[in-house]
Amino acid sequence: MVSALIIGILSSIVIIREITTPLKKVVEVFEKISAGDLSAKDLDVNGTDELGVLTLSLNKMKDKLNRILSQINGLSEHIASASTELSATSSQIVAGADMQANQTNQVATAMEEMSATVIEVAKNSQGASEASD
Repeated sequence: MVSALIIGILSSIVIIREITTPLKKVVEVFEKISAGDLSAKDLDVNGTDELGVLTLSLNKMKDKLNRILSQINGLSEHIASASTELSATSSQIVAGADMQANQTNQVATAMEEMSATVIEVAKNSQGASEASD
């Protein structure tokens, strides 16, 4: 009877270790993932029981998160590049607008000078017309 009890206790210890050891590894990986560390290597999947399914799902989730983060990284680099290009284009547009404003001011000044000249010519023509009468 005592030997059966000892065998039962030893069997229980072995079974508990068979369950808790892989479960501890799964928990460790979950803790790393929750801390933002996705560099943990995939856990070995032993069997198709609940623990094996959990381990397989954890490995898949970690791989999927890695792929998503890689895509986000690539997209952010693309956005940064496009932002730099847009900034350069905006600078060119501002420079072109400034140049166009300066040219418009020059044309306005030239028009004022021409208007003054036309008025002066008109006055001189009227004076010449009156003098010839």
